[in-house]
Amino acid sequence: MKKHCFTCGGHGLKDKVCPECGLKHNSMNLDKKPVEAKKLVIAAKKCLIPAGYTGVEWNEERLRMSHQERAKDQLFLRFVAQLDKVHSIFASGRLPAKSAIFIAPPQHSKMTFAYSCMQLALMHGFKVAPLLDSLEVKRLLVLAAERPQEIVLGIPYEEYVNADVVFITITKTTYRNSAYQIIQEMLDKRSRKGLPTFFLSRYNMA
Repeated sequence: MKKHCFTCGGHGLKDKVCPECGLKHNSMNLDKKPVEAKKLVIAAKKCLIPAGYTGVEWNEERLRMSHQERAKDQLFLRFVAQLDKVHSIFASGRLPAKSAIFIAPPQHSKMTFAYSCMQLALMHGFKVAPLLDSLEVKRLLVLAAERPQEIVLGIPYEEYVNADVVFITITKTTYRNSAYQIIQEMLDKRSRKGLPTFFLSRYNMA
């Protein structure tokens, strides 16, 4: 029988780890939740989340510490704040009301952030699509129009487009030059359903 925590009630403390049970509010806390951890591993595998990212939670402070040379860089601080804002919404069991495009150089925790948000969404019962790059999404959209019965990358078109949560990374190939069309198409399709879409890129909008 699981021991009840009289300090946080088993929900964790908001801004720090509970000294009695070790939980933190709105956190995966997988080491403290073996049943949830097992379910998440299964769901993560279905969403094609790499094993190395399964159970890994994005952390604002960790990102700041890994780029101490940019401690006073307002552009960097704004980027970190925006990631933290979106991540906190997922952690609270909600979906962001708006879509977003996150642009930053490599080694700025974009993939960790995306997979962490996806796992938090899974833990709260949302339908999450696998993370694809813009070239894969283009292929999915084109074949869905030309051969609607064909399943691309093992992902049914309707299931992908109508998922509660979709993260897309911009391809690193020269096809990135046409990625803006994919961004517009996906935003249009999903915004009509009131669903948020998130893009990750190392390239600026131009």
